Amino acid sequence: MLRLFLALGLASLTMAQASPSAQATFAERRALLEADRACRYFNADVRAALQAGALQARGALLRGGWTSARLTELENAAIAAAQARACRDPRTLAAVERARTGFAAWARLNTMRFDGGERAWVARRVEDSTGWRLVQDLPGGGAFGLQALGPRPYVALMLPHAGAGAPATAEIILRDTTRARAPLLDVPGRRVQGLRAGAPTPAIARHVLARNRTIETSRSGARRVVFAFPDTLLAELAALDPREAAEVRVGGARMLIEIGDLAAARAFLSVPPR
Repeated sequence: MLRLFLALGLASLTMAQASPSAQATFAERRALLEADRACRYFNADVRAALQAGALQARGALLRGGWTSARLTELENAAIAAAQARACRDPRTLAAVERARTGFAAWARLNTMRFDGGERAWVARRVEDSTGWRLVQDLPGGGAFGLQALGPRPYVALMLPHAGAGAPATAEIILRDTTRARAPLLDVPGRRVQGLRAGAPTPAIARHVLARNRTIETSRSGARRVVFAFPDTLLAELAALDPREAAEVRVGGARMLIEIGDLAAARAFLSVPPR
């Protein structure tokens, strides 16, 4: 992997979502982030863009069948290669300039889609008419994410209004990282089970209840039930493995939220609109 990285020369460091090789993309971005840690090449916005790219590539590798151990080996090789170069190394300085150029185009994007295995996160630096800054669509017309309608953004679960039978409460169930450090998603065959394979088992589950419920009318006139959750929930979900899922329970209904590239989407939103 060290020879691979040196051959790449930290090349092709753009901020585009798609890449011909997630392996090369992850190694490039992770190496340049390590070089920046030592030499402070970038401002916070460019750093966030590189982090978003690294996180997307990491998610693609894990969803493609890489184990956590194999990914750690690649990351360590990239870090070691970066540490072997001086801050004024011409190859690194050339890569730094390419990264800054790529950032200029990435920063002008107001919306970006982060595809996962079955679901996607859509991140918007400026909310659209629906008010979502970050959202994943759920089965049956529901949605979950960061809602910006109102005085301040909040973590929301939004469901179509069901009339008098609208549920009174909702909860989201995720892996309790203090009880289980890592999921069993490296086990061969787990991926074929789909999104359900990434949901937490009862023994390692943590339940987060909605803080409140409101009945709202959208700008299009549609009625909907909105549950607000603690502000810390998105960060907790983003810290999970991108192959994991969180379970939504509302009344007798159960739905799954794919963790996917939530961390990369949040990094995208950390850069203000241009």
